[in-house]
Amino acid sequence: TVDQCVMPWMLSTMLQGIGIVMLFLLIALGTAPSYILVQAIANDGRTGMKALLPMTVPLWQFTFSGLVFLSKWLVIGKYSRREVAVPSIFFLRWWFVDRLLCIWEYWVGRYIRGTPLIWLFYFMMGAKVPFSTNLDSFLHEFDLLDIGQEVSVEFPISCHKFGPWNPTKGVSVPM
Repeated sequence: TVDQCVMPWMLSTMLQGIGIVMLFLLIALGTAPSYILVQAIANDGRTGMKALLPMTVPLWQFTFSGLVFLSKWLVIGKYSRREVAVPSIFFLRWWFVDRLLCIWEYWVGRYIRGTPLIWLFYFMMGAKVPFSTNLDSFLHEFDLLDIGQEVSVEFPISCHKFGPWNPTKGVSVPM
């Protein structure tokens, strides 16, 4: 059954606009530790501190990964199997975390694919993934995944699909 918390399309669109601004703010918030490190290097007269300058990008990636982790658990919590209408708060929560994950995949995930770091990230996000799994692709809706031993994931896995069109509610998304 479709969750009945449907909102007007205009409100949904406005909330998506606010969500886009929040995405930019999370990206910017992730830069704070790197900015502090650069300022410390710039204000320090010793040349040895300049050796830390290449650490600013991995520091941002680590911080942003932490923000994505926190956002998933604060906004979604644990994914559950359900069908929701697109103009609903449930869909907007899914949409926000999904967009954040796409940004993470571009700026962080593609550099750690196939390493134990991506396994650790997905495990912390709620995926049931054994350490023996080779993850060379991206996963979404982590809590709905249960991947077996010695599996190699080479293509993206997403657990959502779009349902039938309803004239008053639009399309539904089973989540």
